[in-house]
Amino acid sequence: MTLSLTGLISIVVVTIGKNGLIINFLIEMIPLKSKFTIEPPYATSVTPVYERDMSDDPAVGRTLKNGVIIMEEDLSPSMKTETHSHEQTHVNQMKHEGFDWDEKQIYYKGKTYSKEHFAKGTGPWEGPAYANEMKAKK
Repeated sequence: MTLSLTGLISIVVVTIGKNGLIINFLIEMIPLKSKFTIEPPYATSVTPVYERDMSDDPAVGRTLKNGVIIMEEDLSPSMKTETHSHEQTHVNQMKHEGFDWDEKQIYYKGKTYSKEHFAKGTGPWEGPAYANEMKAKK
């Protein structure tokens, strides 16, 4: 049994004779009546994270347009966890919520914003990122 992208299940029945030759071959296509998805039991997306000297940057972490996360190399383990979870939220926003930018503007959930929000660390995309930060237990 196989699942095609068209939402059909193919059932293939093959009858093989004593001599090893196919006697009968039947294919039946059955349309699916509801959505059928398979979720793999493993991560299907991995976000690359690079640590580097960011002393010239006012932020300790950034998400690049290609989905790569960069963060300050000298962060404590707890700050690395916090920064990674914050920036991973931005990666997810880029994938699912229309978070994007160009040389002039920022785009988020169908609205346009000034690039000044990046310099100030403000904007509606930052609220969920701060809320999703994983704080290290002391």
